[in-house]
Amino acid sequence: MPDDAMYYLSDDLMSGFGVTPDGWAIGLFSRVKGRGPEMVAAAIREGAHLLDCFDGFLPSYYEQFGFIETERVPNWTPGAPDVVFMKLAST
Repeated sequence: MPDDAMYYLSDDLMSGFGVTPDGWAIGLFSRVKGRGPEMVAAAIREGAHLLDCFDGFLPSYYEQFGFIETERVPNWTPGAPDVVFMKLAST
């Protein structure tokens, strides 16, 4: 994890994310069902405008928040999902 990123955790420590100085959302997670939208919105408020994720449901999930695909690369593990790079459409 980048040393210069800011990390945020929910009060119950069950959800969180990081944001690098250049705006990458990293390590976004939630162990609480339904809290994902709150975490994505909070990451954007804290300056996140870039992210990467594995193909599958995540790219379409992040599109709901205004992210668009900018690049796609094959996974380094044969047969595993592509890595999708995304940015906020408004940036």
